[in-house]
Amino acid sequence: MTLLYFIKCFVSMGIAWSIYNLVLADKKSFLFNRGFLLFSIIGLAIVPFLSLPTSVAPVVEPMVPQIERLVTFAVELNEAPTEVVAPIVTETTSSTKLDWIWIFYFVGFVLLFRIIYNIGKLSIAAQRNLYHSDGQIRIIDSKYKNTPFSFFNNLFLSAKQIEEGLPEEVLSHELCHINHYHSIDRIIAELILLMQWWNPFAQLLIKSLKENHEYTADDYALRSKGTSNTLIDQILSYSTRANSNQLFQIGFAQYFITKRIEMIKKRDSVGSPLFMTLCVILIAAISISFTNSTSDVYRNDVNKEESGD
Repeated sequence: MTLLYFIKCFVSMGIAWSIYNLVLADKKSFLFNRGFLLFSIIGLAIVPFLSLPTSVAPVVEPMVPQIERLVTFAVELNEAPTEVVAPIVTETTSSTKLDWIWIFYFVGFVLLFRIIYNIGKLSIAAQRNLYHSDGQIRIIDSKYKNTPFSFFNNLFLSAKQIEEGLPEEVLSHELCHINHYHSIDRIIAELILLMQWWNPFAQLLIKSLKENHEYTADDYALRSKGTSNTLIDQILSYSTRANSNQLFQIGFAQYFITKRIEMIKKRDSVGSPLFMTLCVILIAAISISFTNSTSDVYRNDVNKEESGD
């Protein structure tokens, strides 16, 4: 990875995050917003690696100027004094570059270990503490007095929540996370963060994606069960006993409580097709402009033969 890659990622993701916040963040077009954010996180981290070939038309130069340049070069070569130039040693620069590379990969390794640890911990808990399964949703006894949370098709509940049951709004919220595969988004985002841990805009985009997950689940719960007041009451009630913020747990009252309440109270405000189309055009233009361009220069066969002679 070169400095140019870091600059391209920083600038492109910064533009994408600015577009999202200016145009989409306060709109209830949750599915479109999710796609925009996922592409901004995944696509803009990969795009700088891609190359778009560009062709340059062959340039045929007259033979006379070429011959004159060759004669001039030969004369200057014979007249020039021979000097012994000492090689320039750049060990310090190479050593510094190597140190930064090792730091970059070390932080990435630590983050990878965190991902594996958290997935392993949740997977083991899901296998050992299974309470009930209907073939699709698996109810897991989390063994703690915490807010309910989901991980893939596993719904983690405390013993009291299993015994008393969940309020309809809370259950609908968590089922939305499961049915919309939000855990996959989280894992992909964390894997991209292995390369983008240094990039504040990548972290802001991932934060916005998590917000979008919660807005989507709240909207689903609001449309299927209950009213806005009851949903807000449940969020505030569970926020006082929220569990620790583990990496892949999608807890009911764990994230962005104030913003969620504001979005619940907001009237339906789906983004206009014009603005959505504009966002797609802008993100496509950003992607193309930040790819690498390689020039295929086609030289005239006659010139190649002359230079060979």
